[in-house]
Amino acid sequence: MTDHFKPLWGRNVPKFGIAHAMALGLGPWLAVEIPDLIDKGLIEYKEKSARILLAPTSESGETEAGPSLSENVALASIPLAFLIVFTIFGNILVCAAFYLCRDLRNVTNYFVVSLAVADLLVGFVCMPFWFTYLIKQWPDRERDYEFYTLWICLDIVSGTSSIMNLVAISVDRFFAITSPFNYHLKLTKKRARFCIVLLWVYSITVAGLHILRRGNWYAYFVASASFFLPLPILVYSYARIFRVAHKQALKMRAENYGHELSEYEDKNGETTDTDAFVNAKPRASYSMGTRNSTSASRFIFHKVRPRLTSQSSMRQMRRVLHTDLKAAKTLAIVMGAFLACWSPYIISMLIAVSCPRCIPLQTNIQIAKACKWLHYSNSAVNPIIYTLLNRQFRAAFRRILCRFVSGRRFSYFGRLLSHSTPRSSTRSSGITVVDLDKANCKTEVEILVCTEVVTVV
Repeated sequence: MTDHFKPLWGRNVPKFGIAHAMALGLGPWLAVEIPDLIDKGLIEYKEKSARILLAPTSESGETEAGPSLSENVALASIPLAFLIVFTIFGNILVCAAFYLCRDLRNVTNYFVVSLAVADLLVGFVCMPFWFTYLIKQWPDRERDYEFYTLWICLDIVSGTSSIMNLVAISVDRFFAITSPFNYHLKLTKKRARFCIVLLWVYSITVAGLHILRRGNWYAYFVASASFFLPLPILVYSYARIFRVAHKQALKMRAENYGHELSEYEDKNGETTDTDAFVNAKPRASYSMGTRNSTSASRFIFHKVRPRLTSQSSMRQMRRVLHTDLKAAKTLAIVMGAFLACWSPYIISMLIAVSCPRCIPLQTNIQIAKACKWLHYSNSAVNPIIYTLLNRQFRAAFRRILCRFVSGRRFSYFGRLLSHSTPRSSTRSSGITVVDLDKANCKTEVEILVCTEVVTVV
């Protein structure tokens, strides 16, 4: 028996590369070496398992363990190539929409773009490395150490930053829902950019510690820092948002779609005025006549007395109820996609490190590949969840794609939706509030009535 096929539990164990880390179910993200585990008595490989991994191919293209890898490579390369293209295309479209459209430059979308950049890193660097490994078993830890290390570090940076940006989006939405007025005052675009820088510094720090790894502690560290630490924050934020949306929907149902907003028409068709506060940006709000307003930072609150009929109130409440229920469903999709894409990968990695004999080797190899694909696919799913479910992003995508197909020059554009801001003026008690800005920015209009806040999209 040659040295190449000596039992792996022997004394002179070679430093196996990334293929063997994948065989343990770890994938290139952590790449814990087999010798580290052997030295601790955690693995007992059989010679048959070694031959499955290392046996050369025969003239017919088959190994002693089974068929050639070419069939598996052909099957795996097609969907993986499609996944790479879809990931790059979707996230570039997100960044282009944010850059070209002034409507989309709000605080929340800063985090969405940061998420898109992290996913672009996955699509441009991490997935192609994985693709070349499946085809040519490259890079190898020993022969291509520089590329191997670059792959590992960038994989950790992109994965960690992607998760942390998901957390930032959830926290941003949490404060926007629970403290709508303080949110606008405290979380500015400048602070959002500072938070994004901190998230990327955190991700780079986690990846940089890969150089210092000894043994298996780094696997547990990355799993904790990149998944188990942000997971409770993500779950808590979305749970609270879901609770607020659900509570508001139930309350509006119980109050018959706006009992607190107005007194409906009587039998003669008369209406009763009700107080409301319209929250809008100063440049996007104008009034004529008497105005009672107070300013806070960038926002002005105009007190008006709109006249609401029963039909308009009912329609408005139905729209709000529909929006809340849709938001709740979207949150369920967000959490479901995140857990479905990342949980199997993290769990399989921890099992491979802590109990490598719990799963047969060949089964572990297949699980490792499937879980790696699954967590990479999260970078392709994120643009769908966070943008295509948003009307403004959809409108921006249509406009960008139409310009691309028609060959027109790309330029900045403003309002995406003709109904994104109120178009008609409201008259009452000598106060007239006219159209909220024709400038190139979206105006969020919040109506505060009886201490309830309703966001009109």
